[in-house]
Amino acid sequence: MTTTITVGLTLVNPDAISTIPEMRAELYRIQKETFSLSLQAHEMAGIVQSLAARLNALVDAHEAGDQAALTQQLLDLQNMRNKELAARRLH
Repeated sequence: MTTTITVGLTLVNPDAISTIPEMRAELYRIQKETFSLSLQAHEMAGIVQSLAARLNALVDAHEAGDQAALTQQLLDLQNMRNKELAARRLH
């Protein structure tokens, strides 16, 4: 089982900001953080769409009784997983 830790936005107490430069610095930080999280969400959406398409192809092959296509889909998933595992080992 894999454990995933997700880090959200760092919160700031607005009452602790007392000058315009502090406010601007905090605004820039939040904009940068928001942009990063938006990119992550976009990447995750692409992964989810890809996995959904692969699962649909598996179900289609199974429903059609096409063992060759089913086997090929599983081999493709296995290869994808092995590439991901190899990439993780490099980091």
